[in-house]
Amino acid sequence: MPQTVSTKAGKILKHLMEEQKLTTSELARLASIEQSTLHRLLAGKSASPKLETILPLADYFGITIDQLIGKESLPSNREPGTRKVAEQAFQEVPLLNWKEFSNIESYSSATKYIKTCEAVSKESFALEVQDSSMHPRFPEGTILIFDSEIKPENNDFVLVALSSNDEITFKQLRIDGNDIYLKPLNPDFKPKEVEKKNDLKFFGTLVEARTARTNYKKT
Repeated sequence: MPQTVSTKAGKILKHLMEEQKLTTSELARLASIEQSTLHRLLAGKSASPKLETILPLADYFGITIDQLIGKESLPSNREPGTRKVAEQAFQEVPLLNWKEFSNIESYSSATKYIKTCEAVSKESFALEVQDSSMHPRFPEGTILIFDSEIKPENNDFVLVALSSNDEITFKQLRIDGNDIYLKPLNPDFKPKEVEKKNDLKFFGTLVEARTARTNYKKT
């Protein structure tokens, strides 16, 4: 019988509480939620946990909602029994503008940096979505982190140009056997088949995107 969201969240919560040796009353107080609500969640009796219940719990343990309800694994770099990830796991990547990211020399002259827990290479960089052209998947203000050394796979989001003279664009890569397609982020446009595959040049594979509403990680 498949586990419900409440059952998974209850098991994960129990595990996190055991790590910190927390009682139900202590966690309810620390997370500012009703003790009775927490009891129901731990027992798997809350059919559909409300956001106002699970968000404070996720925030307290320093994890995402998806990690709390079992849709994603707990961070591999978290320190058991604590509410933080290992400091050495953080890396900084330069935040570039859309005109300079293809120039590797500009990485070292960047004035702004973004921290990431992802295992990225030295040829990684970040860009910020400046408008609504990538909405709703990547709304304005989303920070996109790319790694130039990761070979893109099917369904990855990539920065790519069809030839050395073409403009670099942000697309989703679709691979069907020997056929390659570039899918626009706008759902009104159809994927475009790449006819001259040798001319295809990749500038970066998306490894993380984050805003208050976006939580994408390359798997």
